[in-house]
Amino acid sequence: MQRPELQVEVPLGDLLMALIDYRGKTPSKAASGVRLITAKVIKNGRIDTSTAEYISNDTYLTWMRRGIPERGDILVTTEAPLGEVAQLRTDERVALAQRVILLRPNPRRVNPQFLFHFLRSDEALMRMRQRSSGTTVSGIRQPELRAVRIPMLSNRQQAGSAAILDAFDDLIEINERRIELLEGLARSLYHEWFVRFRFPGHEDAMFVESDLGRIPDGWRVCTLSDIAEPRVEGVAIGDVDVGCPYVGLEHLPRRSTTLRGWGGIESVKSRKLRFRRRDTLFGKIRPYFHKVVWAPFDGVASSDTIIMRPREEHALPALVNATLSSDTVVAEAVATSNGTRMPRADPAVLLRYPLALPALDGHLVTAFEHATSRYLEFSAALVAQNHTLAASRDLILPRLVTGRLDISDIDLGDLLPEEIA
Repeated sequence: MQRPELQVEVPLGDLLMALIDYRGKTPSKAASGVRLITAKVIKNGRIDTSTAEYISNDTYLTWMRRGIPERGDILVTTEAPLGEVAQLRTDERVALAQRVILLRPNPRRVNPQFLFHFLRSDEALMRMRQRSSGTTVSGIRQPELRAVRIPMLSNRQQAGSAAILDAFDDLIEINERRIELLEGLARSLYHEWFVRFRFPGHEDAMFVESDLGRIPDGWRVCTLSDIAEPRVEGVAIGDVDVGCPYVGLEHLPRRSTTLRGWGGIESVKSRKLRFRRRDTLFGKIRPYFHKVVWAPFDGVASSDTIIMRPREEHALPALVNATLSSDTVVAEAVATSNGTRMPRADPAVLLRYPLALPALDGHLVTAFEHATSRYLEFSAALVAQNHTLAASRDLILPRLVTGRLDISDIDLGDLLPEEIA
């Protein structure tokens, strides 16, 4: 396709209705209230919701006097790191911390979604870096950010590019919601059947006293060690195949059993631990972060990971994962962790955790294993799909937002407003 003629470039500041800057100050935090958006949770075009910090409602009313964030606003980190971009996609009340600047596009001057996608491009990051300052930490001041120049494509090119890129993001967001739903189903099923004992047919069950209180007749009190065993298979990096995925603690999401990202072995220097597909990876350091995931492939993990594998004689990986990721087991890991600054969970303590379980080869455990493993595997498949979608989006994004990809001959159908189409 022939490259379309580019319009003039204009300063970012000329395209905004508002710019809100709280850099230099962060409000006092609270245990609950209004979510605080810090620079560290803005990454890869999204706001990471796996971790959350808050300010009180009273603090919010006095803090956000420069302006209240709204759906569609664009957030840019000014340093540590510089140039990460995300967009507010809900009406949730949020507060802004230091090193985060809010941009509110003027829709009469620029397509808001086009501006968002341009700002997340490598081209925009390069332009920010050219105007940044600092030796140890690179940062950009508000006047310099306002001066970053934005290519002004035609209205149709802006709207079309934004619509195409938004479609990729919407598909990724839908898959994320499906993952949350599947994880919720797995958690609920485990809690209902093995904690509340509301399993199919529980109405007719007899209950007997045990060391754990009243449990269904025919069930027995056992420990996690009856269904799982820790694996400590150390491996030198030189003995690992090129392309083998590496899972560090930084890759483990909080309160989610679905692994969404990992690294390559080429970035690793020290000895690590091998794990297998369908193992459970339990973040050992600071167990209160609740980092417990299902392994969707074979790989190597940080030595600060507890690798639990289902015992071969039972082969119940989904039950092992559901147990280890439950709130009660994580709470036990927190209560019995060693150390103050960097508390570590003790795998021996986890293995002694008491459980009440029916016959491990019976229909109830079999039904749970079948259903829950499908939820876990489907979630992993959705992650793989999202990786493909993100890679495709990132491939065309720089060409779309700079006008190097001509979409004038593409039928965008209902993606464009009537007055532009």
